[in-house]
Amino acid sequence: MRRLGLLLVVAVSSVSSTAAAGGYDIPILYSARHIGAGGTAVADVDDSSAVFHNPAGIGQIGKGNLLIDVSLLTGDLRSTPYLFGPETIESEPVVAPFFLVGGSARVHEYITLGFAAYPVAAASGEYKYALDDGQNVTDSTTLVFMEASPAIAVNIDKIGLRIGLGYRATFALLDRTRNSAPLDVDIRMSGLSFLGFRVGFQWRFTDYFTIGMNYRTRTKTKISANGGSGTGVDFTRAETELTLPARLSGGFRFDWAPFAFMADFEWGFNSQNDRIAIDTTDVNGNTGSIANVFNWSDQWTLRTGGEYRVAKERVPLRLGFIYDSKTTNFQYPSGFSTPPTHTYSVTAGVGYDHGPWQINVAYARRFGKVLIDDPENPQTPTTADDSLTRGELIAECPACGYSGDYRFRINGFYVDFSYDWY
Repeated sequence: MRRLGLLLVVAVSSVSSTAAAGGYDIPILYSARHIGAGGTAVADVDDSSAVFHNPAGIGQIGKGNLLIDVSLLTGDLRSTPYLFGPETIESEPVVAPFFLVGGSARVHEYITLGFAAYPVAAASGEYKYALDDGQNVTDSTTLVFMEASPAIAVNIDKIGLRIGLGYRATFALLDRTRNSAPLDVDIRMSGLSFLGFRVGFQWRFTDYFTIGMNYRTRTKTKISANGGSGTGVDFTRAETELTLPARLSGGFRFDWAPFAFMADFEWGFNSQNDRIAIDTTDVNGNTGSIANVFNWSDQWTLRTGGEYRVAKERVPLRLGFIYDSKTTNFQYPSGFSTPPTHTYSVTAGVGYDHGPWQINVAYARRFGKVLIDDPENPQTPTTADDSLTRGELIAECPACGYSGDYRFRINGFYVDFSYDWY
């Protein structure tokens, strides 16, 4: 039974850090208009992407708004994905498409309703390598977190205040495979959660200055499989619970003629992902449970962006920068996660505003690395001696990777189109 439990740790734990971000959240999502300025949106979002950023923002629309955003993330990882595999190898190129579709309508002078659907975390990773016994291994993971969210915003126009609330239904899907013995894996797990919310406000002090705040509650999504195989063993059921941590965001926007400057500060409660228990049932009806360790730390993210409008203010030019603090744990690394160090993103974008409709495009570059024996990086351990031994990892986290050089690079390409009814 422990053999089956070990298999499922390998199968599931890679999910818990595969979203190509600090924890699950991806800091370079939605929409092109906002990504161009570093993803800043909490204080000034005024279209249907507010359902994702801050539901209070749909209170700024006129009679209605429709928004479609398409995003494409590409990149690769460098890591030690398998305890018994080669050290420090590069993944196959990763291509991850994203989208956001949303609409909002004013149903009363003071009340606006909105709805949006979007992946909130999604990634795929694949490594190909050879073991010492000659096996050629393909080791891959695909993870998708989807949200569907209706929202409502209430305007208090006398004081320039908007308050918003969003309800979040979450769907999670995991597809995990490895074709090598003895830890071959073939499993597909999915599940739903119906207990997520967002609440936020925007407050315009003057025509030049606006502040905002948004809080996203923690969600727990139970994922399960009614079959699967690995290590020559078939099983009838496996399940675990994935936590998408709470997140608190605040920001401001300052406008002066054609210029605007924005900044957001976010606190991710990623320490809510400490460990998970994986419950299993084999074909003989035997049950078991085994824990998997993450030991993530809370994370803070700083976003800054600027906008300059030219051509009679119809063409906004945007630049941005994002800093993410370290959240994953060097002692429990994963070949499918952000390296256990801080990361940076630089962004740029341009748009065209033609009255009722506008179109925007943007580009983002995110990167981070941690090198063993690198004395210039005091934030992370500088030698392999600071990590756990292989024996300690087998006992605590057999699905973890191993110490080595960890790096990732992600390129994001974005385009959005929106239409407003006044």
